[in-house]
Amino acid sequence: MSDALNEQATAEKTPDWRTGLEGKAVGIAENPAKRQCIQAGPGTGKTKTLMHKILRLVLEDRVDPDRVLAVSFTRTAAQDLRRSLNELSHEATKQVHAATLHAIARDIVSSHGFLQAYDLRFRPLLTASKSSNLGYEAAPMLADMTRHGTATELSRYIRDFEAYWARNQGSPLGPAPNASLQDFENNLLSWLRFHGCMLIGQVIPLAVQYLQSEPNAPEKSRYDHVLVDEFQDLNRAEQELCELLVSDSSSTVVGDADQSIYAFKCAEAQGLLDYAKRSDVVTDNLDECRRCPPAVVGLANSTVARNRTRASVQMQAVSTHAGQLFYRRYPDLGEEAKGAAAFIAQTIQKGGIEIGKTLVLCPTRVLGRMIKRELIDTHRLEATSYFYEEALEEKPAQRAFSMLRLLGQRNDRVALRFLLGYNRANPEHSGWRVGEYAKLRSHCETANVEPWDALTSIANGALTISGTSGIVAEFGVIRDELTSLEGKTAQEVLDGLFPVGEEWAEDARAAAGEYVAEETSVSDLYELMLTEITQPTMPTEVTHVRIMSLHRSKGLTADAVAVCGCVHGLLPRLYNPAKTVLNQDEHREEQRRLFYVALTRTRDYLLLSSAEGIPRNMAHNIGLGDLLKLWWPLKTSVSAFLTDLQPSLPAVSSSMEFLP
Repeated sequence: MSDALNEQATAEKTPDWRTGLEGKAVGIAENPAKRQCIQAGPGTGKTKTLMHKILRLVLEDRVDPDRVLAVSFTRTAAQDLRRSLNELSHEATKQVHAATLHAIARDIVSSHGFLQAYDLRFRPLLTASKSSNLGYEAAPMLADMTRHGTATELSRYIRDFEAYWARNQGSPLGPAPNASLQDFENNLLSWLRFHGCMLIGQVIPLAVQYLQSEPNAPEKSRYDHVLVDEFQDLNRAEQELCELLVSDSSSTVVGDADQSIYAFKCAEAQGLLDYAKRSDVVTDNLDECRRCPPAVVGLANSTVARNRTRASVQMQAVSTHAGQLFYRRYPDLGEEAKGAAAFIAQTIQKGGIEIGKTLVLCPTRVLGRMIKRELIDTHRLEATSYFYEEALEEKPAQRAFSMLRLLGQRNDRVALRFLLGYNRANPEHSGWRVGEYAKLRSHCETANVEPWDALTSIANGALTISGTSGIVAEFGVIRDELTSLEGKTAQEVLDGLFPVGEEWAEDARAAAGEYVAEETSVSDLYELMLTEITQPTMPTEVTHVRIMSLHRSKGLTADAVAVCGCVHGLLPRLYNPAKTVLNQDEHREEQRRLFYVALTRTRDYLLLSSAEGIPRNMAHNIGLGDLLKLWWPLKTSVSAFLTDLQPSLPAVSSSMEFLP
């Protein structure tokens, strides 16, 4: 066959990468710029455009798919990218790499002996807490370092260090930003090294440090094209890591400044806006929202219009579907839970919405649990809570998770340190046995032995360390409990440590999945739960009502969405400078963006609800304890975000009826 006929036959077999694209997306996908920035609002077809750009690179530009990297911020987004790539009509696109930036950084710092050179181990320190102080595994660490300050002061110091690393690409191994804190940082790093762990905030800066110090690092030339999704969710260090991975290759950056909602990890909406203005970057805009009804697009635009830092373009509504919007104010949380459940039930039973295409968003897990019970008990609808990020906030869950870790890895020093100091009789007032543990640690460092082995020797009478009777007694309890779990299957261990029916265990069990495979080891179970809790994914194809935080809803779409808990103190959250690097104005702007994200999840039905009164004990549980200082009993104020939208909202009522 002639070359001409070969080319013709190949062309006939090769799919047109434009198929399925329309409007601006075609021109954006075929843009040949070496550095491209796509500013894309919710529901504007961002993922589809990206997929077709990759298809064009592979089919038209002949880029080796194995040398294309698609980077995202969350595991859910990475899985969505992977699924979308697999759904493309060309086999080669399945070879494109899709991963989170955190996973890439972990691979980098775990390679080349980099961690070993600094005596570090990739074991994250878990810091879950309901208060402004770092909690869980960080709590005994703070206690061990009290000579440097109170737990509140030390928590702030550590957050400041992580912010410094994230915002300035400072070295997490180098000098402190403030010389007066150098002694504290030295002791912090010493504690982390002895316990074989790292702060999660160290990982990205370490990867940046390695790539900056190694001009010929293979990662710099690994890819010919790098696509970075959700760029607004990256902090400065993460942005620098992307630049180092791109090196001299071509790149496409995608994001929406109006959806920047991760300031707790120092993400900056301004980072995307600055990137779009770079002289070497060509910027395109996707602004036609094909998801949300026009009324919802109007509400969303009005919400973020009040922000000073925001996207340069405004969403345009192109959907012809009117949708239905409901606004409810109930007398108390119990009634609000009933109302939200009734809304979901009626959209399913009367509106014909599939149960898996419904979504309930709550700023607090307590309200989410109440709605879940109403859905299950009153309406007989299956519902699942996805508050995995809060799974380890309860003290019993923390102890159970540490026991799970020790069962699979006896020499995990972090888990052992937590358990030795944990006050089983009164968990809220654990003293952490600081003095006793200091003596144990000193011996282990001098003798170069594991704390577990040293305690075993003491318990067996082969070793004596004076003044350690408390931790030795607690060690006996720990060892006996672990012995009782040995030989059991992973499912049996899960049931023993996280009992069915215990409310505190509910979210941790959900993180383990509905069914634990028989061949799953205890260590595998721990890693599975750890990954889901610290880097949660969100299934998109389900047969139940999904209940989650507003943050977790990012990237999801549903036909019926209830946004509950719209009261001052929850949405927006009360400003607490001890828990954020933002000033008060920046905090409020980010809370508006979070509300914007929640509004734009729906394709059809939307409920906005709040409760007038909250019981005193429940106010503490949902994070509104500070308001009790101002009002008693606690009578809430409707979220300012709703009052700002008042002229565009339907009349407010407390009705439980939604659809005729």
